[in-house]
Amino acid sequence: MNMISPLGARIVSKELINRGYDLGERTIRYHMQILDEKGYTQKIGYSGRKLTPLGKSRLKNGLIYDQLDFVFSKFEEMIYQTNLDCETGKGEVVVNVSKLSIKDDLKSKKDETPILT
Repeated sequence: MNMISPLGARIVSKELINRGYDLGERTIRYHMQILDEKGYTQKIGYSGRKLTPLGKSRLKNGLIYDQLDFVFSKFEEMIYQTNLDCETGKGEVVVNVSKLSIKDDLKSKKDETPILT
């Protein structure tokens, strides 16, 4: 199992500054305390804090939602660039392609209704 040592406000602040976020140690400590109160982190003496199992779960779920939001934003951007002319049948549209297993495909054949022919 990969053990990660606790992180303190100083280390977090320096890393955020390196990434372009100018937040001081005091601000970081304040937010870390809130994370402790919510049960997402646990203070380990003066060494810093570590994620709790609840914190890891929330982080994992949060990142998934961020990823989905990113994909949706890209999809939305493409929607605005749609320029299909229905009369000529020319232009660009967004197409969602899904991959199904043969079992799923056979089950869904009876429900298929073509939209455009």
